[in-house]
Amino acid sequence: PDGAPLSPPPPPSALERETGRKRPRRFKTTAGAPPTAKKLKAMKVKIAECVRREQFLKAQQNADEEQAGDAEADVERKLKQQRAYLEELNDQYTMQIIKLKRTILDEKKRAEEEEKKKKEMATAESREQAAALNQVAAGGGDDRAQADTAAAMRDLAKRDELAQQQRAAEALRLAAVKVAAADVAVVQHEFDVSRAVAERALRENAGDLERTLRALLAERPPFVA
Repeated sequence: PDGAPLSPPPPPSALERETGRKRPRRFKTTAGAPPTAKKLKAMKVKIAECVRREQFLKAQQNADEEQAGDAEADVERKLKQQRAYLEELNDQYTMQIIKLKRTILDEKKRAEEEEKKKKEMATAESREQAAALNQVAAGGGDDRAQADTAAAMRDLAKRDELAQQQRAAEALRLAAVKVAAADVAVVQHEFDVSRAVAERALRENAGDLERTLRALLAERPPFVA
């Protein structure tokens, strides 16, 4: 046990007595002494504490791995939902574009039909007026025909004057419309036109970029699948 007195050295042997040499003294130490009950108990407590600590760390590691797995699964689920939402938006956008293109083509077709009718009416009226003028130039016809011709000429002069006034008023109206430089750049880039053409297109559509693009698309119909 700890604190025990050291044992006395052994008596000299016969060899030591004959040679006169002394063997080195050996002292008994407590290094190899068995541990006491108190030390055993302390060691047992430490071992149990180490075991509990190891179990706690292992449980914590398992919990962290499980939580990381749940978080990864949640992220993957959100990514799938986001991809599905983007695909749905893309489909809706494609359908809206197709619908817009078809609407533009229908509007252009109606405008062309109306323009054709107007041209036919103007052509018929011009023919009548030209025939009346030819009749006057030939010196033929009665007074009524001459009066009709004179009236037609006055009507043409009024129409020309009115058209000039309308063009002047339109020029003033367009000059008063403000357009954004960014919108002009967009029109130039999308339709490969000059700055003057882009500005006039925007002014004719009240500076509205969307209306301008629709109008230019109507003039240049896109391919519709």
